[in-house]
Amino acid sequence: MKRLLWILLPPVLVVVARMQVEWVWFSQFNWQSVLFQRWMLQLLFAGIGSIPVALAVLWLRAFDRIDDPPRQQMRPIEGVRFSLVLLVSGLAFLACSVVLTDLAILAWKQPFSLSHWHESSHSMASEWKAMLPVQLAIAGVSLTRPQWRRW
Repeated sequence: MKRLLWILLPPVLVVVARMQVEWVWFSQFNWQSVLFQRWMLQLLFAGIGSIPVALAVLWLRAFDRIDDPPRQQMRPIEGVRFSLVLLVSGLAFLACSVVLTDLAILAWKQPFSLSHWHESSHSMASEWKAMLPVQLAIAGVSLTRPQWRRW
């Protein structure tokens, strides 16, 4: 329990400090009622937003109580399969990194043209072509391995 308190202490301190700064800022304009109303609305919407999460947790616990037949233990990935999984994961990571880097550079240079990023980026076609073999490899592996068909 003490460990949990130490973990929660920094975020709580940040929130309290931010609330105090907001209170001082709003009080200089004599708008404390506006700030209080905003805080109450935030609490209300946080409560409303937590209802689906709580229902999902209860729903998952209900499914955990149902006795399923024992599942077969999957073999660990090793050897050539491990190398292929690493290669596919590395290629996917590389393609995503290139696309995100390209978007970040475009956002830095021309922030107002982000809505047309696919037109203004000249290297995008090569990244999408690079993703095609990765997608085909994942599809091929999922067709040959029954335990990976969910992918």
